Amino acid sequence: MKKPYVHSLTALAIGLCFATPSHAIEISKSSADLGSLEQPAAMLPGTTMTYIRNGEEITATLEKVEEDSIHWNNSDGCKYSTPKSEPLFVPSISWENCRGSTGTQTLGKMKKSFWPLSAKTKVKFGVSGRSKGNTWKDYKRCKVNGTHTVTVAGGTFDAYMVECAGKWDKRYWYYSPELGHNVAGGRKHKTDGTRNFEWEHKSSKVVN
Repeated sequence: MKKPYVHSLTALAIGLCFATPSHAIEISKSSADLGSLEQPAAMLPGTTMTYIRNGEEITATLEKVEEDSIHWNNSDGCKYSTPKSEPLFVPSISWENCRGSTGTQTLGKMKKSFWPLSAKTKVKFGVSGRSKGNTWKDYKRCKVNGTHTVTVAGGTFDAYMVECAGKWDKRYWYYSPELGHNVAGGRKHKTDGTRNFEWEHKSSKVVN
């Protein structure tokens, strides 16, 4: 069984490059009380997200919303879809031409939603997938790891940090209630802590 290589929207990023980001993301613990956050309104076609991943600027455009899924198209040719019910902190359910990878993934049932999002949020679910003849099964144990002040190319924001650990890696996102979406994130190898990729928000146009 090969380790999976999957796209995570919520991260809005996928990659196997180790280039240094062109803008240094600044993150510090914050005493801001973000309270309990309701799930933001669903994004509609026409929404765009421009972010910097490992030094490369990419724009993701929301092209289609179906009954159970949301479909995005990246300016680098990557196309992917995420669950409509939980689009911000879970892996994609399909991806095509994303850094040379194409595949599908099924997420197990969640006993609890990420929302309302708070300092006490904890979520667990299983994952199974297939790509180029390789299959895998994984799990995700997710939790909020405090409030942080995050400075990225697009500004400075107070955010909840959400971490999801699996067999091979740990993914993390910084969710800004001000913008209603994530403003930074990345992936670390679980064994040695090496960053596989890191991304930061530059600008967005959200259609609700």
